[in-house]
Amino acid sequence: MPRSRVDRNGFFFFASYLALGLGGLIYEPLGYFLKDTVKLSPDESSTFIFWMTFPFLLKPLYAAASDFFPWRGYRRRPQVVAACLVALAAWLGMAFFDVRSYAFLLAGLAAANLGSAAADVIGNGVMVEQGKLRGKTGFYQAIELGTLYATIVVSNLAAGWLSKRVAIRGLFWVGAVLPAIVLAAVPLIEEPRVGPTFSKAVSGLEGLIRSRRFWALSAFIFLWSFTPFLGTAQFYYQSEALGFSPLRIGGLSGVEGVCGSLGALVYARMLGRDWKASQIAKACVFAGAPLTLLYVFYVGPVSSVVVTAMTAFGGVALRLSLMDLAAQHSPEFGEATGFAIFMAVFDLAASASNAVGGHLYGWLTRGMGELPGPLPPYGAVCVLAGIGVVTTLCCWPLLRWVAREEA
Repeated sequence: MPRSRVDRNGFFFFASYLALGLGGLIYEPLGYFLKDTVKLSPDESSTFIFWMTFPFLLKPLYAAASDFFPWRGYRRRPQVVAACLVALAAWLGMAFFDVRSYAFLLAGLAAANLGSAAADVIGNGVMVEQGKLRGKTGFYQAIELGTLYATIVVSNLAAGWLSKRVAIRGLFWVGAVLPAIVLAAVPLIEEPRVGPTFSKAVSGLEGLIRSRRFWALSAFIFLWSFTPFLGTAQFYYQSEALGFSPLRIGGLSGVEGVCGSLGALVYARMLGRDWKASQIAKACVFAGAPLTLLYVFYVGPVSSVVVTAMTAFGGVALRLSLMDLAAQHSPEFGEATGFAIFMAVFDLAASASNAVGGHLYGWLTRGMGELPGPLPPYGAVCVLAGIGVVTTLCCWPLLRWVAREEA
């Protein structure tokens, strides 16, 4: 395939992750809506968010449908269209109808996330398939994450302002624009027609599951990504213990976006180097643990900016390394499913650590029932940061399995 056409896929990845990044316009105000209007506690909020984001844990199912069952010879374009239509219908439904019902709100957000997750994972099938063909899996992923974090700069700064000035239903109209952006970019997907792929996809995925490196890399991704301070616990610590305003929290998200984009850019410039999986994994352990430990210095306006900048820059570069390995290890004819399995491990770790962090932070600071919490908020942060450091260091025994497979 001529190199002159490579940018078509690149533009699709840009549009897809532009839409994902703009989701911050809705989800930060949603946190305040759950806390201030629905009156959810930290543990109740983390439970709501777990079920709201549960469709992201099902990414391998959407990917398998794409890999195993082509529509008229295509495995990507028609499926992305269908997923976007599901998300569009969910956002419009919440915009038109009353969202004061807990169950209706949860169902609508879960449906919107289902469509978003399916479109994302099927689009990643394009990234793996075309990226392996050209040797550019890392480059394509740098476009994706670089766009995502750059968009976060704008979306979360605006979200802090919108959270105090726009009703939640008004933001759902904004949400409806996001799948429309991806729909407009679908014609850019480069995809050849294929015949029946079921048996080939099954064979490739069987080989993946039997691979020692698959299990080692999956466990490594989960442990490295388990950071209980991030998410619900961090939001309640920022807004209550530190007294940060919505605009300041949005500003921190902007710092995260800028530094995350720089981390993606640095990784893209380093792709010419001949890195081995074992070297990348060692960097994740040696740099990941100190980065997580930095959260114990998260104590005020200045330190929060410094810690956010450092963790975003280093964290994105290291995460891209693991994502690149996952893409390279995804099998032919099972590209979307293989990569989705690895990404589901990332999502499972994020969901589990958010749930653990939210419940543990609530218990440590507020106690259970009539029993007061044993620690002040800062003490709870230190405990959560310590857990993240321990899980990162637990990746160390897995290094020899990754290295042995590669050797």
